[in-house]
Amino acid sequence: MLSEEREREYTEYERERERERERERERERERERERDREREREHVTGGRERIENEKTCNKRERVRNEGEKNKERERDKTRNGTSGNLVSLPGPS
Repeated sequence: MLSEEREREYTEYERERERERERERERERERERERDREREREHVTGGRERIENEKTCNKRERVRNEGEKNKERERDKTRNGTSGNLVSLPGPS
């Protein structure tokens, strides 16, 4: 009788341990899912930040290029003897 009682207690103990191990496995799976979600958020956010940075850099480059083009136009006008004010010279038409 006593051995049957101990066997039942031991069996119950083993079941409880197995349930606890299963709960721990589930907690680990949930932690892994959370890590995956965090990595995905970082990837998406990082992608957005990279795109925004690229847009900003591209915009700066366009502005810089436009400024350089304007300076070059002014130099060309100066070289050609015009200051940008075109005046009709009298002459044969």
